[in-house]
Amino acid sequence: MSVIDKVVAAVTPPETAEQRAEARSKARAAAGYGDWLSMILDHHLRLEDAFAAVKSAPDSAARLVAQKKLGVVLTGNAIAEESVVYPALAQAGEKGHAGMGYTEQVAVKMQVVAIAEERLRP
Repeated sequence: MSVIDKVVAAVTPPETAEQRAEARSKARAAAGYGDWLSMILDHHLRLEDAFAAVKSAPDSAARLVAQKKLGVVLTGNAIAEESVVYPALAQAGEKGHAGMGYTEQVAVKMQVVAIAEERLRP
């Protein structure tokens, strides 16, 4: 974690599980059946499930399979958000949020590479 990351983390603490659940509930209420927001929310649930599968893997072989699946889901999420969501945010006047989203996706991609490198170590 860089010095800048540490400062940002100290100044903007992460949301609590309760705050996240409330935000998700509000988003679900705003989403329509099969619309773009419901698809994003569903995809984020798949991301959470993929992370949970890595954490709960009973052995290294199962963890490797779960990590590969997580990488696929993360990559799909990044492509979707970078291609559709962030440009739409920018067009709606939310350029700061769009920029933050792009920055977060870069960090995620770097973490995916780190996971892959970890798997390759003897």
